[in-house]
Amino acid sequence: MGQRFGQSAATPVGVSGVVSAPSSDGKCDAVGFQILPTTSACSDVQAQVLDKGELLGDMAGVPILRNSQNIRVMLLPTAGNGCVIVGMNSYYSE
Repeated sequence: MGQRFGQSAATPVGVSGVVSAPSSDGKCDAVGFQILPTTSACSDVQAQVLDKGELLGDMAGVPILRNSQNIRVMLLPTAGNGCVIVGMNSYYSE
């Protein structure tokens, strides 16, 4: 699903989605994701996430964080000084 964050043509456009699969008990487990480009530097975004979250580690220099809603966040630097924010969470049937 495409997303626009604001009414202006200059506002970021992102994508999100959910991928689900049936579990052995007939319910579904899922992974939700959101990808949002921003003109903010990854260091600024990381500071905001770490204000109420935590650093889990890094993968090839890409920080992996957990925000206050327990969502995993990866920060990918872009050309210039921007950052692509990738959020991901797993949902398990109960």
